[in-house]
Amino acid sequence: VSPDWDLRMTCVTESGERRDYTLPLHGREMEVKMYSMLGHFSHDDDTMDLFARSWAVYAMNHDPEVDIVEVEVTRNFIPSMSEYREGVRIKAEPYYKTTFEFR
Repeated sequence: VSPDWDLRMTCVTESGERRDYTLPLHGREMEVKMYSMLGHFSHDDDTMDLFARSWAVYAMNHDPEVDIVEVEVTRNFIPSMSEYREGVRIKAEPYYKTTFEFR
């Protein structure tokens, strides 16, 4: 069992409006590819930065009003069986966060 990863992106427009942004996943095949991509995300710092930059540029290219893209990746913490018996449950933990400005 390994932890799952979750990507959250927020776009900020020139006027300061904040919008949640999700990458388009057209169908189950794309969902599986995204899951796999997130699984490779944490290989090293360079890989994380490359993925994050790619996602941010993609979001920016699809909305010309976007000046800032915030990228946050969380990882699910999975407790051991003894921790689970003590009441600890699966929870999302911050793993990576960065902001890209395109001004």
